[in-house]
Amino acid sequence: MSLELEITCNLNIYNALDNFIIKDIMGGDNKIYCTKCKKYCDGAKECFLNKLSKYLIIVIKRFKYDKIKIVEKKLMITLNFH
Repeated sequence: MSLELEITCNLNIYNALDNFIIKDIMGGDNKIYCTKCKKYCDGAKECFLNKLSKYLIIVIKRFKYDKIKIVEKKLMITLNFH
């Protein structure tokens, strides 16, 4: 199993995992297309980790895309593993 964690501030690995599984509200420009009613609707998405494999690979996203400069910017953030 592999998880891709986005790091936004100085935090530890447990906070990053909590942020990964938090419910994300999809509204405004990020509405979800409903195939039943054939239109865009507000909604939510979330991730559940019901069963983990023997090994867990964690990928830390250390770059953020800058829309103004059209480049990826390296994040100089410390991540604690304890």
